[in-house]
Amino acid sequence: MADEAAHLSRIEPSLIPVWTALKERLLERGDTKLESSNNYIAWRAETGTVCFVLFRKREIRIEITRGNKKPTGELSKGFFTLDDPKNMAKETSWTWKSGNTGHQYVISLTSVAELDYVMYLLEQKYAAFS
Repeated sequence: MADEAAHLSRIEPSLIPVWTALKERLLERGDTKLESSNNYIAWRAETGTVCFVLFRKREIRIEITRGNKKPTGELSKGFFTLDDPKNMAKETSWTWKSGNTGHQYVISLTSVAELDYVMYLLEQKYAAFS
């Protein structure tokens, strides 16, 4: 399992302060934690994962799971929609073998200046668990 240092070795040095600031903001919530895996660091609340943080050379990529949609159009329990007036989060989807489609938002974080808005978006997902 990769630790934080292994993830940070993948990014440009200019992004390390961005990660440090993001990490501090995420950990301000006492009822959440960060868990590292080989491919990402997950920000977890007691009832589920708020987001996955992936480290790319030129960006910190944040993925927020929306949920699944059945071929009938039925949405999974808790299917999530962001209020994103700046359109910073890009929607992506994929199709499972079952025919269901998975949906997520992807946010590219490259500077500390974007952090307040990114936290506004992440707080919406966190609040959905309440």
